[in-house]
Amino acid sequence: MKFDDETTWKLLDFEAWGNPTDGWDVNSASVVAVIPLPDYPKNYEIYDYLMEIGYLRFGVKMRQIKFNFWDENNIELSRSKDGMPICRLERVR
Repeated sequence: MKFDDETTWKLLDFEAWGNPTDGWDVNSASVVAVIPLPDYPKNYEIYDYLMEIGYLRFGVKMRQIKFNFWDENNIELSRSKDGMPICRLERVR
């Protein structure tokens, strides 16, 4: 996938513990890829690219993911149904 206004992002995979009632803790975050995305990516662009590289399992629907844009350099994804953290995208350049 190629984008006109492409920037580089680190994809950090979360190992999360907890539950929806007591809350979630991210035990560790590991860089699993460095990926190209648009400068200001839309939800569907992130979803499509993560599906394309095989990060998200086949069958995962976009509505099952909540996209949290904390600022222009950090985007966190969590499960919609219970808020479990999945991963974070950090802008590299």
